[in-house]
Amino acid sequence: MPLARGKSSRADAVCVIIWAVALMSLCSRRDIDIHSKLSWVVTVLVLNTLGALIYFLFGPKRQASGESPVDADAVPMVPEGRDRGRRSRGRFSISSRGVWQ
Repeated sequence: MPLARGKSSRADAVCVIIWAVALMSLCSRRDIDIHSKLSWVVTVLVLNTLGALIYFLFGPKRQASGESPVDADAVPMVPEGRDRGRRSRGRFSISSRGVWQ
């Protein structure tokens, strides 16, 4: 049977593109854990284009570029003492042999 030509084949192509973009986007994400990623991949694979649309509408949101996840309990790493930010040969420097002094 020959492939249908016209609107249905265009609609099918659009659905395949949406589905492929959703899978590529999902697989390239590094900000979500593997269990969430796996459940979204299964959702997209089982529900096809509907699953892809659900992922785009309700899936985990990406952070804006330049933002990084901030831990509210994190303590900033600031060196103590008057030579803050400069190399010192004092208490916490590395000798020429690579040994902490």
